[in-house]
Amino acid sequence: MDEDGCFSFDEGATVQHLYKALKIPLPLRFLINCYVNSQVAGLNQKLRDGDIVSVLGTIAGG
Repeated sequence: MDEDGCFSFDEGATVQHLYKALKIPLPLRFLINCYVNSQVAGLNQKLRDGDIVSVLGTIAGG
C-alpha cells in the first residue's frame, strides 16, 4: 500500500488478491462485504485500473 492508501496489482488481479494483500484470514473473508465501483463484488471479481474498492465488515444487531 502506498502513502495514499492505494494498492498496485498485476493485470487480472481479483478481490481475493486484495484480501491477501490486506492479510485478511481466509475464514473471515466470507464475513466481509466488498464493493467495486459501488457494486457488490465477489472474491473472483477482477479489478481494473481506477476501480474504487470498499471493504466493509459485516455488522449485525438487534
